[in-house]
Amino acid sequence: MIRSQKERRTKTLARPLLIIAVVALFLSLSVGSGILQARQSGKVIIFVIDQITLEDLDNTHLTNINSLIEKGAIGAMNARVPNKDSLSPGYLTMGAGNKTDGINQKPGSKTLNKPLEGFGANETVDGRKATDIFYERAGERPYADGAANLSINAIITVNEENDFGAVPGALGRALHGADLQTAAVGNIDTTTGYGRSVIDIVMDDYGLVDYSMLGQGLIKEDDGFPTGRRTDATRLLADFERVYDKADVIAVDWGDTTRVRQEDDYLTPPRENLYIRTSLSRADAFVGNLLKKIDLGHDLLLIVTPQPSPAAFKENNLMTPAIMAGRGIEQGLLVTPTTRRSGVLVNVDIAPTVLDYFNIDTPPEMTGQPLRSESFDGDRMDHLIRENRSWVEVRNVQPPALRVFALWCIAVMLLFMVILLVPGFRKYAAMCRPLLLSIPVAPLVILLLPMFLQNTAPIVLLELALGTAVFVSLISWRHKDPVGAVGVISLTVWAALLLDIFAGGILSSNSILGYSIVGGSRFYGIGNEYSGALIGAASLGSFYIIDRFQSAGIENQAVKWLVAAALGATAFVIGYTGLGAEFGNLLAGLAGFSVMSLGYIRGEIRKSDLLWASMGAAVLVIALVVADVSRGLNSGSHVARLVEAIRAEGADPLIKVVERKIMMNIKLVQYAFWNWVNVASAGVLIVAFYGLKNLLKLVFQSHKYYKYALTGGIVGAVAALLFNDSGVVSMALSFMYLVPATLYLMSYEVTS
Repeated sequence: MIRSQKERRTKTLARPLLIIAVVALFLSLSVGSGILQARQSGKVIIFVIDQITLEDLDNTHLTNINSLIEKGAIGAMNARVPNKDSLSPGYLTMGAGNKTDGINQKPGSKTLNKPLEGFGANETVDGRKATDIFYERAGERPYADGAANLSINAIITVNEENDFGAVPGALGRALHGADLQTAAVGNIDTTTGYGRSVIDIVMDDYGLVDYSMLGQGLIKEDDGFPTGRRTDATRLLADFERVYDKADVIAVDWGDTTRVRQEDDYLTPPRENLYIRTSLSRADAFVGNLLKKIDLGHDLLLIVTPQPSPAAFKENNLMTPAIMAGRGIEQGLLVTPTTRRSGVLVNVDIAPTVLDYFNIDTPPEMTGQPLRSESFDGDRMDHLIRENRSWVEVRNVQPPALRVFALWCIAVMLLFMVILLVPGFRKYAAMCRPLLLSIPVAPLVILLLPMFLQNTAPIVLLELALGTAVFVSLISWRHKDPVGAVGVISLTVWAALLLDIFAGGILSSNSILGYSIVGGSRFYGIGNEYSGALIGAASLGSFYIIDRFQSAGIENQAVKWLVAAALGATAFVIGYTGLGAEFGNLLAGLAGFSVMSLGYIRGEIRKSDLLWASMGAAVLVIALVVADVSRGLNSGSHVARLVEAIRAEGADPLIKVVERKIMMNIKLVQYAFWNWVNVASAGVLIVAFYGLKNLLKLVFQSHKYYKYALTGGIVGAVAALLFNDSGVVSMALSFMYLVPATLYLMSYEVTS
């Protein structure tokens, strides 16, 4: 009886234990198969065809590449790098997911006599084994079937000295951290030197890849081809197949297009084009053979161009083709949160895209974002080529046209200051007033110019002159009072810029006063130039509204509060990631708008009020930061990425951001023509406050709220300088509204 009870108890306990064991076994098998499935989900192949343009690929004979484009997505990739004269910066940037510098190659620079990159463990360099050289330099040995970048320590040193925070080999490090294997195949060796840049895409931060086929056996002698050598496509394919079954991420360099470009100084344009077409035809055949080996149902294939050709670089054509096809990629254009523009990506997006394929989080040191595809109706290649031509035209027109505009602003402001300073010249003040109005009107005209032809600087300057003359004539004819002309211009610019922001920057993004797609520092939002103009225009526009009510004998506090709310909303629009996305100018706007709002509402600016205003501004800033962070890193927000980096690394990322902004402003102070606008503006304001203080007092007496608009505007302009890495530009555009308006109002006190 006792035994049977024990047996029953044992059976009773055994049943749940058996169930638990079965469930545990099932879960372990499920998890294990899940891991296996994740590891066997596919591979990433990065095929490099370097130094070609979108136009080069616009060829109906490239049947395999065109087939990939038809099946997958294509985009124009901004290939800008920190230093084009360094070794392999485009490849390094792709592998770091951040702007990365290479070893300086300029004559006389402090560098290695022979910068050596990827070498297989068994290769020899100047009679020595590569593995021994790497051990000598790094204290490590390459993997038996792998390769090492023999210059990795020099590359790391170079990037420690710049302010981008790049980690060379970050992609390979992240892949190795997830137990994934990397491989590099191909070279651009010539008779005069080695070319092993392909390793830079997939190496880790020790300079190592797991598998490699980089040796000179991949090339064949060809006296009919530039440099006398070209890629042996049969051997390259065989070596790719050799590593395909072993590695998870494989970078393959075609090489031949680079060899052609290396000889471009010695080739006539027709011959160079012939060799490029021949190289691309061979590359297309190679792609066809690749597609027989890989499975686009599981694998991901990227075709990229790390560097523009020398001729393209001279023309500021820095947008190179990028094609992506395979698992998860639909037919269309490539898109990324980095740019938020259809068909536009950046070289820093390649590494995050590879990591995203394997569900690996993008590390904080990478500034790029994973690529996606979106549908597009029409000829995608034709669309990108036309868009790129427009971007290049804007980029080439910007410096000369804006330099002339800046010189015009300086000349007019200084001329009018002299007119007011010299009593005998004051009679000319009324005659010259339209010249002052041309300064704040010009940014509005420039905003509208993308609707017209703007392919050369002379055409743009002619259109700018005519458009400005028409606007100024109409405003001068319609508004004879001191405040009317300045106020209407400012209100119009204020409204136009806000509308353009809500429309996605349709005009400003294609304006010579906006950011440049080719320049690559910004791809969305409002930019430093127009955010500075918006701060200046809002300062004067808000004054105009209150002054109109005061002139009508209405001192309405509700109106003043509404104006203050409009200014606060403008600051929000400037800074919010989904709109203006200018965090530095958000802070500048809050600083300046708070001061002028207190003046409007209180009739004075008290320290206690400034404290409360600062607290309110801080609450708004915190709310925006929280909103950005809540959207996640894939939103493309610099604020969200900075917060994440601070969480991961402490205060170092914030310190680097501050240092970068300071260094950028120092560079702009030294070299940018906008700084001369700031110097002239500051000089005019100093003269106004001291040399012409009696006239300025009369202005403040006639328009009692102007002193708050001017004071707040100056605070905003100075804050823009302090809070932005291109603050010199924002400050100059703000002054282009504040200074001419002050001189304009003073001129009426002279002639009244």
